Amino acid sequence: MWIFLCIILASFLGCQNIEFANNSDSQDATPLKLADDWQYRYSDVAVNDDSIKTWSIAEYTAGKWQLTSKLLTPPGRNDRQYLYYRKILPAIDWQHPTLFIPQVPVAFEVFVAGKLIYSSGEMSHSANNKLSGITRHMVPLQSDYKRQVLILKIFSDEKSIIGIVDTNDNVLIGAQKSLFQVILRKNLDSVIVGYLFVFLGLFSLFLFFSRLQRKEYYFLSFGVFTAGVGFFYVLQDATTSFIFSYPYVRYYMGYLAFLLFPVGLFAFFEHIVLTGKNFIVRMLWIGHLIVLVLNLILDVSGVVSFPISNNYYLVFFITTILITNFIAIQAIFQGNKEAKIFILGFALFGLTGLYDIFAGLEKIPHFGWMSHWGAFMFILCLGYLISRRFEENHHQLELYSKELEYKTKKLDKYSNILEQEVAERTRDLNDKNKELEQTLSQLTEMQSRLITQAKMASLGSLVAGIAHEVNNPIGAVRSAADVSARCTEKIDNAINTSESIESIKMDSRLKKALKMLTENNKVIVNASERINRLVVSLKNFAHLDGAEYQLVNLHDGIDSTLVLLESELNDHVHVIRNYAELPPVFCNPGQINQVFINILRNAIQAIGENGEIRIKTAANAKTVEVQFQDNGNGISAKRLESIFEFSFSQNENRVKMGSGLSTANQIVQNHKGQITVASEIGKGSTFTVMLPIHQN
Repeated sequence: MWIFLCIILASFLGCQNIEFANNSDSQDATPLKLADDWQYRYSDVAVNDDSIKTWSIAEYTAGKWQLTSKLLTPPGRNDRQYLYYRKILPAIDWQHPTLFIPQVPVAFEVFVAGKLIYSSGEMSHSANNKLSGITRHMVPLQSDYKRQVLILKIFSDEKSIIGIVDTNDNVLIGAQKSLFQVILRKNLDSVIVGYLFVFLGLFSLFLFFSRLQRKEYYFLSFGVFTAGVGFFYVLQDATTSFIFSYPYVRYYMGYLAFLLFPVGLFAFFEHIVLTGKNFIVRMLWIGHLIVLVLNLILDVSGVVSFPISNNYYLVFFITTILITNFIAIQAIFQGNKEAKIFILGFALFGLTGLYDIFAGLEKIPHFGWMSHWGAFMFILCLGYLISRRFEENHHQLELYSKELEYKTKKLDKYSNILEQEVAERTRDLNDKNKELEQTLSQLTEMQSRLITQAKMASLGSLVAGIAHEVNNPIGAVRSAADVSARCTEKIDNAINTSESIESIKMDSRLKKALKMLTENNKVIVNASERINRLVVSLKNFAHLDGAEYQLVNLHDGIDSTLVLLESELNDHVHVIRNYAELPPVFCNPGQINQVFINILRNAIQAIGENGEIRIKTAANAKTVEVQFQDNGNGISAKRLESIFEFSFSQNENRVKMGSGLSTANQIVQNHKGQITVASEIGKGSTFTVMLPIHQN
């Protein structure tokens, strides 16, 4: 916006870089055109001042020789690298006399009275010369310019384009201030429209990025198109070229704006007119975007400059316009109102552009440049399409709002019903939670009872075997007691009937009685030890005198369990112990012994007549492992899935265990451990008990 204000201010006061002239000379306000009666000469080499004395008078008469929008190239051979123009400067007294020269491709030099006073570009092939094509030139003259010979020496490495490009300006001479004001007035409408387009484009881009989540891509495409057209008009204007002294910025921004606005145009056509994805139109604007990138790469690398590549680009541009119009006409026949408005605006833009082209070629009368006003009307049509889209969205939002209001009321009704149902469900849940708590408490108590009952059942099943084991030593003790009584009686009789001590010592009956008594004592001792071992093992198994959880040596528990099972092992089951060094385990010893006896009894019953049980222990830093391996009948894979369930039973030769293994599994889980089982029919089973060393 400040640039626009500077341009308006400069139209009345001039620019800070231009020296103001006192209007004491009436001619300051009337610059002259230098378009008539030029003398010219073509050459292949740059000639010196002595070799440009012979000139050919231009074949065009003064009435026909006018600078137009086409390239100003005199008739004759135009395949030379150098072109010379010569003109006698007028004898008018201007203050701060200045020569205005429009765009000249590729480079040129200005001589007055044989002296070089100005140059643009390099008079040989150079990548920097491409900037001359976008630059207008204000050449200050010395005070003794009147009636002097002006020579323009033009170089072009493209021999087919050599001369002066005149779009909206002429070769002028006059006071510096007057020249600037004349040029500004001639281009003011283009400048205003250009900056307006830039503002609209940037504002549209701002709307798009501020509403990015809504994905309103038509704001993006409209902003790209409008800003591209605006920057192209602004940067191509002569007045702007005087204000901005950065030719590279103007060069790339100008050409990129020219190549970018078709991308926005065709993308907008897809987004707002077709209101959806269209493969052909999408390929059109993507193709223009690819061409933009390729042209930029070719220009920066010095292969082909923008001015040259644009000659080929125009063919592609016109082709895409024809395709877009064809698709738009199809959409019109399908009842698309947006397509009608788009075609109307595009037709106005195209007609004004064609008018400028034919007026520049002097085919029709020229009343001023009209393409920027055509672009303005086209952008108004596009803005109208956006406003229609806003109205449609607003109407849709109203419908959504009404529907939302209806649904909100309905939702409130459902919400009240739901609150009531939730309150009822909450009460039901509270009641059920209480029931669950009671059930859980009962289950916990029942689980404890089941474990106790399983233990008592195991003890009960051991009673018969233990009774048998205890009965033998007790019978031996009774028999030994009877023998001892009879031996004692015999000793007593021998003593009473003997006459002396010598006769007692020599009595054979006494010696035989003492020998029998000694052997009988050994029987009593062995029987007592057997009874004591059974009592200790039973005590360790039940663990009646210990705390619930304590540090326990698992090997002691295994050994005690095996002692209690001796009556079931008999001689047909051989037990092999492979004990590793185990740390004490913090556990409930009575419950762990219950696990051992259930697993061992299951193995004994699975073996049948003869077999063996291997007991192996191991430990690591956190857990201990006890493995029970038998060579019994084995368990099928299908039945392994339910082996730890209550009432598990096995047919064939496998004994029914009831809830024994289930209880064992529950005890191990309560100790935060794990039982695993592996089995194969005919080869036996392996139960592995893993227990943590320390309870967390």
